[in-house]
This record gives sequence, structure tokens and C-alpha cells, in this order.
Amino acid sequence: MIMKNTDIQIKNISDLKRLGYLIIDNFLTIRECETLLKTIANYRQKKYEVTEVYRPFKERDLRYFVINGQQIEKYLPEVWQLYENVNLLVNKVSSQVLFPLSNKLPAVNINIIKPGGEYRWHYDRNAVTALLYLNSVEGGELEMYPNYRLRFGRKNQQFTFIQKCLDAVVKLKLIRYFFGKKVFIKPRQGMIVIMQGDKCLHSVKALEGEQERINVVMSYDFPGVEFIVEKGLDSYLYTNQKGISSDPNYV
Repeated sequence: MIMKNTDIQIKNISDLKRLGYLIIDNFLTIRECETLLKTIANYRQKKYEVTEVYRPFKERDLRYFVINGQQIEKYLPEVWQLYENVNLLVNKVSSQVLFPLSNKLPAVNINIIKPGGEYRWHYDRNAVTALLYLNSVEGGELEMYPNYRLRFGRKNQQFTFIQKCLDAVVKLKLIRYFFGKKVFIKPRQGMIVIMQGDKCLHSVKALEGEQERINVVMSYDFPGVEFIVEKGLDSYLYTNQKGISSDPNYV
């Protein structure tokens, strides 16, 4: 079984609250990562669903392949079990009681970025996100501005006109340059990054070299939280449906 030890010792356990993110190197062993990579390769060889998503954007595109949570629960139980196990770790480091998302589509994903692919700047819909890297690659760095979001009201008010305007302003490249503190994290096999996803502006730089970048994205939130643009965001992130030109978070 992957990740038997949910009581992993973490020296920098306060970083999630203090910095907005936490890095744990060697969270999985090389052998465990290779086992998961082989499992994912078998899934792809059987021609199960892997959706290619391409949404052009002015600064950085959304260009990746994704295996969504519904497919993972059905065909990749090892990854789904990992998602549930990591929930214990997330609650430990956040000192909160968070749960897997009730919407299984975005709950846990396998993101595959091919050379030249990238992931646009965004905030997550959920409180905490864990990013597990299964291989080391050239390029494809995670770029982020932790604790960067200016909140207007409570979380369930994040889709008000004022909140959207604030989000649009702080995402501007010039504003980020002068007021943000950018963090670069190079993909390292077995590393997990836990971040406050709905407060951390983040993106993935273009992948270089010839190797795919494969990571597992695990999302957790408080119970009963409503996400009013969920249907539109799911179409934007998990389908190749035509005519969708923008992230419904920021329309």
C-alpha cells in the first residue's frame, strides 16, 4: 500500500499557517512513485479516459491532460486511497478538520503536462490543496504567491463583483512584481506540497525537455461549502468542450 505511515514526522509543520504552504521532500519513496507511475501507465494503455484540455490565455495557457476523480475512484483505487490517507496529514498540518470534496470530479486528479504544456494563474476552489510529484522534470516549476488573495467578505462571497475585481487587479503582472513575493518550486520525485489553495495564486511554468510531468492533485475543504460556479468550472477544467474561453471564477 502507498503511504502506510500517516504519522510522518514534519520538522516545519507550522509553515502552512505561517507561510501559506508546506513542502515535504521524500513523502513517497522512489519505489512508491514508480509503482504509481506504472499504474497510471497501465490505465492509459487500456485507453481509459484521459482528457486533453487546452484553453488559450494571454499570459499563460491552460494546457494539460487530466484523469479526473470519477475515473480515479473507478479505475485507480490506489490513488483514491492515497487521497483519503493524505486527508489525515492535511488535517494535522493545518490544525483544521477538512474533508474530501463531495464533488468527486475535482476531488483528486492526475495532471499530465507534456513538453511545452503549462497551467495558467489561478486560485483553487477549495481551502487546502496537496500536490504530489511522481517524477522530476526539466521546467514545469510551480510558481506561486502564497497568502496573496485580498478577501472581501466571507469565502462564500468570493463571487461578488468586488471580489472578482480585487482578484483581477492583484493578478496583474505589474502588481505581482511590486507587491507579491514569488516562490518557485521545482518538481522533485516523491515531494508533496500542501498549500492554502484558495489564498495562494499559483501557476505552472512551461515544461521543458522531452519527459511528461505527472502529479497527483488532492483537494480538501470544510463541510457544506457551496461553490456556485462549480458546473461551469468543471466544464472549463475537465472537458475539451468548445466555446469556453474563460475561467468562470473571473468572468
